[in-house]
Amino acid sequence: MEQRDKLVEEKENQLEEKDKQLKDRDIQLEDRDHRLGEKDKQLKDRDIQLEDRDHRLGEKDKQLKDRDIQLEALRKNLQDKNSQVENFRVLLQEKDLQLEDRNHRLGEKDRLLEERDKLLEERDKQLEERDKQLEERDKLLEGKENELKDRRQEVAERRQEVEEKDNLLEERENQLKERDKQVEDVNNENAELVRGETSDTDPTLPLRRTNSMELPHPFMGGESSSPDSPVSPK
Repeated sequence: MEQRDKLVEEKENQLEEKDKQLKDRDIQLEDRDHRLGEKDKQLKDRDIQLEDRDHRLGEKDKQLKDRDIQLEALRKNLQDKNSQVENFRVLLQEKDLQLEDRNHRLGEKDRLLEERDKLLEERDKQLEERDKQLEERDKLLEGKENELKDRRQEVAERRQEVEEKDNLLEERENQLKERDKQVEDVNNENAELVRGETSDTDPTLPLRRTNSMELPHPFMGGESSSPDSPVSPK
């Protein structure tokens, strides 16, 4: 009996221990259930977050596709730009060669300009000498012009004198013509008179007497035979 009682007591102790353990297990299970509820809530929140992330990832994928399209366009533009850059590089090389040639020609032109400057300096000196000579010539010309004015004045005076003498000569010639006409008229009259008187007599003696006594001398009247006096025709 004692052994049975011990066994029963042990069994009861074991049962109590089991009950205690079961209670601990129930507490642990309740705690686990609570934590599982929390986990489920967290999982739901995570699912919502995941859905939101999926949505955002979809948007990102769409944006990435758009970016890929833009990048492809940019890549194509970049290729075109690279091609243009290569063309520009070739053009720049050609321009560099042209600039080198231009610089060489500019150097030649600078050298020529220096030579021209030297020539111009020499020409300027020559022009200065010429200017001095021209000033001297101008002074001489001014003197010559003054002399020429004096000469022209003298020529004008001489011309006036010549014109006056020409007028005087013209008057004298008119007087001579008039005197010649008068002499011719007198000679004609005397000739007719002589012919009338000698028609019945000796023509020799009366004619001489008439010629020596009756014909008027062309220089009668106190006129002299100076160059300014009228001269009878021969």
